[in-house]
Amino acid sequence: MSFNVLAVAAHFDDAELGCGGTLALHAGRGDRVHLYVATRSDYADMDKRQIRSAETARKEGRAAARILGVKLLEGHHETFHLRYDDDLVSELRGIIERERIDTVYLPWTGDAHQDHRAVSRAALTAARHCQRLLMYRINYYDSEERFEPRFYVDTTRTMARKLRALRAHDSEMKRIGGKWLEYVTQDERNNGIKLGVGYAEAFQAVRYLI
Repeated sequence: MSFNVLAVAAHFDDAELGCGGTLALHAGRGDRVHLYVATRSDYADMDKRQIRSAETARKEGRAAARILGVKLLEGHHETFHLRYDDDLVSELRGIIERERIDTVYLPWTGDAHQDHRAVSRAALTAARHCQRLLMYRINYYDSEERFEPRFYVDTTRTMARKLRALRAHDSEMKRIGGKWLEYVTQDERNNGIKLGVGYAEAFQAVRYLI
């Protein structure tokens, strides 16, 4: 059984963090895999000093997509200003219908980041007819909701590729001192220990048709 997969993300590096190993698995077995990134992903600090340019984010995102073996679809929304509105829903719905998507990976709706929440809600609306919807967690920040995964993917064979894809986001890895790499490695190793495998990515299922 082959899948037409769409991973939805607000920023370059979101999907790599939350479901990069799973996307690499899909690509490795011949599934069609698209990764849509909604924003240009440039941003500045509170004093308006640029931390990451759109050009840098795009270059790193394209490199990461090549490592995972997925087709990158670049949106052009402004970072920190994503809105759950008709424009974003229509953009996602167009991709889903055009590419005949049946499986969607989207950010967890309870995420603490406003862009992640907006694109997640838009994806839920746009993908309401898709057979499989799985939410992934991007970061370790707490919110008023609790991420409760009940669906896991054994990513033992693709963990190294996921980490390579994350390292392709060199500007972010340098900014945070590699903490994301440490976090995802430990988190997915813990999942693997629970499940009797090497590493596993965790998802909260909206629905999943077999």
